[in-house]
Amino acid sequence: MQSLLGFNELALPCSENNRSLDSVTIAAAPRRGEGVEMTMNKKMSVAVLALGCLSLLAACQPSNVVSKVKQHTVTVLNQKDQVWRETEAVSATVTSQGSLKNEQVKPDNKLSPAITNAGKFYSVATFKQSDYATIKKAIQKNEAQPKTLRFVTVKQVNATLKAMGATKQIKALTDLVYTQQADGHTFPSNDGYLIEGDHLYEVIMAYTTGGNASTVNRGNVYSRKIKYGTTKQLTFNEVAGTWQSTAGDQATVRDDQLVTIQNKSYVRGKVENLSHLQGEKLYRNTAYSLRQTQLVKQNAKLTQESLVAGDLYDNMYLFLSKTKMARVNTSGVTIFTKKADQSQIPAQVFEVFRLLDQRHTDEVAAYLLPHGTDTYSVALTRSINYATVNYEGGATGAESVSIQDGKISVGPDLNHN
Repeated sequence: MQSLLGFNELALPCSENNRSLDSVTIAAAPRRGEGVEMTMNKKMSVAVLALGCLSLLAACQPSNVVSKVKQHTVTVLNQKDQVWRETEAVSATVTSQGSLKNEQVKPDNKLSPAITNAGKFYSVATFKQSDYATIKKAIQKNEAQPKTLRFVTVKQVNATLKAMGATKQIKALTDLVYTQQADGHTFPSNDGYLIEGDHLYEVIMAYTTGGNASTVNRGNVYSRKIKYGTTKQLTFNEVAGTWQSTAGDQATVRDDQLVTIQNKSYVRGKVENLSHLQGEKLYRNTAYSLRQTQLVKQNAKLTQESLVAGDLYDNMYLFLSKTKMARVNTSGVTIFTKKADQSQIPAQVFEVFRLLDQRHTDEVAAYLLPHGTDTYSVALTRSINYATVNYEGGATGAESVSIQDGKISVGPDLNHN
């Protein structure tokens, strides 16, 4: 192969590039009787040939080598059913020259959780992994982006990561993981991700300049250390029975439903096994996403192994083990323990619920409010599957029911309050 310098070079395959320089020198040594000038020419040939071999070695190295920082992030993202709750938000000040300074971190949990499974991100929609060049190009093509948009540098990313508490630093913007919406869509995310320990660091990769001393968001910190969650698949039989809190609140699990007494009413919700909705069927479920957000803000989470129930008052009941259950609402978390005590819920209540369900109407009974003997006001709702269907909660109608000799009579509700 003719080199640019005019020497004839030997094009070696990569597998032969382990020949030593000494062997090349010996092959190029001057013959006995050759002059000094010829010797110098040969030495120059050896030097050029050695340089060519080194270049050949470099060319044979893979061009798509993944850094250890990125490989670790990808490895964790490939794990099953990871729930990340936001713990902190980071902001910075944009100077008049357009640079960033004074990065500040503050506690925050306003954002929905990040769900990762088998290498993908989920937030109702599915986001697959992409690369920096693709994301940057897509953002630049977006005509809605302001002209003052500026992409961050490696130095700025590292400053943000340091402010977030990360000890890892990147050497190139390609060390982060990027995402774009899957399912044929190309909507890119303006974020790069890095995972260290139990923390997911989300760094915003572009910001706008213009206003002096304006504040811009730089990213968010997420943690997968969540206090309340299911660690083992439970069965309906294992959670059936009576549950009680230290304050005396009681819940009864029977016939795959959970019934409590609230506002003098018998309130119920279906106990749902989330393992019946695996993968994308679960993560793209709107009700699941909203309930997951509700729980995560109280340091609890849903998993693919969860048994969970709810009610029309937005209480969620998460079974943690055979003996522990967490009631989660906007006031916080209340722990219930399984007891051998007799249920406070009359057997007739379960029978009325059963008979009402046999009608197979569009609305189902959410609670029964007793009026005297054998008569109840019925609050109706569209579904008692509050974890995967009815995320709105609330009653959609009312009726009256009475029971006698194992049969029910249903009519307009004149006593509901």
